[in-house]
Amino acid sequence: LPEENRPTPVESIDAVADYIKYPKLKKNEKIVKLDVIVAALIDKKGKVKETEIMHSARNEKMDKAAKNAVKKLRFNPARYKEEQVEYWVKVPVKFDEDKFRIDD
Repeated sequence: LPEENRPTPVESIDAVADYIKYPKLKKNEKIVKLDVIVAALIDKKGKVKETEIMHSARNEKMDKAAKNAVKKLRFNPARYKEEQVEYWVKVPVKFDEDKFRIDD
């Protein structure tokens, strides 16, 4: 689809950071990457229907938190020939290292 017909976030795509529920990490659990790329299927109503990890943080808890945060975003749906259609988008999710809770 042309750029102007693709889904656009209702709020800034950076709002995903506000939706991250930071997981508790064990003291010895390593944070390898703070960036995750999530593919999101946006339905005809602008809701996230499915999510897939494209680039992992190499930590299951972080990947799950990223997917859950993306699911809270809302979009203006994609359009094709005047009809709303489903469409996949990439959503970058950046974690803030200072916000993690460490479990002893």
